[in-house]
Amino acid sequence: MERFLYQNRNRPHLLEIHFSNQTCLEVEDGRRCEDGELLRFNERRQPANTQDFNQEVLQNPALQNRIRDRIRRINQWLITHKNSNTKAVVSLGLEDEYSLEAFEKIVNLFQEVNRETPLDFETVRSPEIYEYSLEAARFAGYTGYLELHPGSPTETPDLSQYPIWTPPDGQPPAKPTYCITNLDGVSTPRDGGVSKSVSFEQAKGFITRHHDCMAVFLWHAPLQGLQPVLGPRPGDGAYRPTNAVPREREFTIDSGLIRRFNCAMRTWRNDSRC
Repeated sequence: MERFLYQNRNRPHLLEIHFSNQTCLEVEDGRRCEDGELLRFNERRQPANTQDFNQEVLQNPALQNRIRDRIRRINQWLITHKNSNTKAVVSLGLEDEYSLEAFEKIVNLFQEVNRETPLDFETVRSPEIYEYSLEAARFAGYTGYLELHPGSPTETPDLSQYPIWTPPDGQPPAKPTYCITNLDGVSTPRDGGVSKSVSFEQAKGFITRHHDCMAVFLWHAPLQGLQPVLGPRPGDGAYRPTNAVPREREFTIDSGLIRRFNCAMRTWRNDSRC
């Protein structure tokens, strides 16, 4: 990250840090929180799940202190390393499933630290479920960004299934442009063997749909240390880690593809092919 900030010091750039990996709490999907996570086990010494976290963050002073300490360390790192062209945002948890009470507590902990030392970043909620972001928009104590990650493009490959920022009751969030959208988990370019992938033309449509958001992210599986594993029929494949240990994954960077990503980002307003 230090190299990224230095290389882009003379032009505006965005750095998003996910404060915690809330996806590891989805134990029903076979996931487990590992060393370094905020909460690995519940009081029964079983792998912690979402319900455990939502309870513990309200009742466990030790967990609350770990959260405060992590906020302080992130803030100090940013104060030390960001520059005048850096816009920094910190998500309150990657794809969280906080209860409303737990979310309010997380926000309050950030506000506590901010009163000690002003935070050198803005916050973003990155919920697992879209409706959670609408709760966040109406929560008076929260004024940060809202982030959406997509579902599967299988049924509507034109990406029309991605929700717009208007809830069913017609009342938009307090700050409609305070949004970030991310094709996390849906890889570009299209891979015929994997359904969760889209072409550059589809990706440009996604950018067009959300162009009024503060930021739009595209996603490429090999850059995440993932590789396609084909299924018995076309489209049945999935992306799997190159190594079960996250810090030992192998990453592939294709300069030609980077140029095509840059093309999609720069030409989303017209019909240029990338």
